[in-house]
Amino acid sequence: AVLQGGLRSIINASIAEVLVLPNVIHVPLVKDEDIVDSAALKDPKPTIVLRVRAISAKGLTGVDWHFLRRKRTSDPYLRLMLAADEWKSAAVKESCDPEWPESEVRD
Repeated sequence: AVLQGGLRSIINASIAEVLVLPNVIHVPLVKDEDIVDSAALKDPKPTIVLRVRAISAKGLTGVDWHFLRRKRTSDPYLRLMLAADEWKSAAVKESCDPEWPESEVRD
């Protein structure tokens, strides 16, 4: 399972580096640098920013069993993968209905 997860991670990162924008192949068609700024074409800057915030979840399956409380709970967290970037929120301890603080934000 560890080997499979590691292999999947390597494959996902390799694909993300090639297929996700703003990857650009710059082919100059004119020689006059006054017409087109080649530097801007080779490394375009993003025009928007995606902001993700963990808010809440309801009715998650409990996988941790507590003998004294006789009920199952979990320690859920949010895992977000976008291209080669990955973010994990903080885990909410012993909850099947987690709510994350407003500070759980990723740009």
